[in-house]
Amino acid sequence: MVARTTLLLPLLLQLASLARGAASQEPAPTAPAAPERRAAPVAAPGQAPVRDGFEVELAVERPLLLEGGRKLEVRRRLAGSAEKLGGNVVSLTIERRIGDGMVYAFESSGLVLNQAGDVVTIGSSLEQAGRIAVYFRNAPSLRPRRATVVGVDATTDVGVLSIGAIELPPLQLAAELPAPPVVEGVPLDPLVAEQRYVVTLFGSAEGESSDVSLGWLHAPLRNPVVGKRRFDQLLRVTLARSPTSGGGGVIAQQDGSVVGLLLQSPSVEGAPVGGTPLLALPATTVQRGVAAVHAARAAAAESAGAAEATPAAGAPSSAWFIAPRTWIGFGATDLAESEFLAQLGVGGAIVVQHVFEESPALAAGVEPHDVVVAWNGEPIGSVDAMLGHLARSAPGDAVQLDVVRRLERRSLTLTLGAW
Repeated sequence: MVARTTLLLPLLLQLASLARGAASQEPAPTAPAAPERRAAPVAAPGQAPVRDGFEVELAVERPLLLEGGRKLEVRRRLAGSAEKLGGNVVSLTIERRIGDGMVYAFESSGLVLNQAGDVVTIGSSLEQAGRIAVYFRNAPSLRPRRATVVGVDATTDVGVLSIGAIELPPLQLAAELPAPPVVEGVPLDPLVAEQRYVVTLFGSAEGESSDVSLGWLHAPLRNPVVGKRRFDQLLRVTLARSPTSGGGGVIAQQDGSVVGLLLQSPSVEGAPVGGTPLLALPATTVQRGVAAVHAARAAAAESAGAAEATPAAGAPSSAWFIAPRTWIGFGATDLAESEFLAQLGVGGAIVVQHVFEESPALAAGVEPHDVVVAWNGEPIGSVDAMLGHLARSAPGDAVQLDVVRRLERRSLTLTLGAW
């Protein structure tokens, strides 16, 4: 049985309570007086054109309380930041086993740090993790991948995954936080204060909901306690809207640098939006956590008398939690167009949505949008029917799939794997 869940409500309520009870209560952002002279917007060197969708989603009045010219400039910068980082922000589907044979899955967001394939996320989401799949929702040209847990740093609550080498642009983590909106009771210069407007990106988005949200950074919390863990500091950010996401998000500044990772999801009950700020790990904490994970892994490898090695993609994260299963390597949905089914002369079929990297399906030549109509000559009328075939098969079995691609029927032979 597979079910979907999100972060635990008690932890969300504690996070929300911490944010509400913060000692630093700076005033909400207000429209600043117009400076006499303004710098003209300058596009970042080499910056890709901004998708219209990002600008549309960020076209909100609250909390971007700036006068017309500055509002357009800040929104444009935030949209450019979202475009720059979009491909590095990924969706994680994490499976856990509860009880005898019962597995549930939930979604979170992660950030691909480098071309070596390190992915960072909130460490507590990886507790008792089994299979972990990584989807590039903001970069559909990239195939999904299997991930392996490299480690979790208990002090910072930073978790690191490995997905293998990947071609993505370099990522910049902010070395320091923006200046507080009020210093010793004196508000910052308006042009400095507006740097606290940020954009939050999420790895998952469904339907017509957005994968980005405008936000405002408040003064951070010092030495807060969340659960049984004490942090030296946590960011607080107010979001203007709630994107569809089952996990935290990535907070970026106007220059495209990452400033933090949300500790809680804004889309579940108990997580405030547009009111009480959400809590997030600062980028400086993330950097310390990643370094600690790699140092611990290197030390463990050295003590075992072996050189440190990056875990193989898809290797079991916690083998005793979830046993490997027969794996074909693509995701699909039922074909519901009756006229097309009649044209194909079948009563049912499935449509391939995505094909995993380094999978049996990819090796056999399966492509997204292929219509699968038969398994070893037996008609496949639904995804459930294919799952039934998989359950009765074993890794190493050869399977012939009949597919329709661009109205041409063809047969593909693949060898099933294990994951």
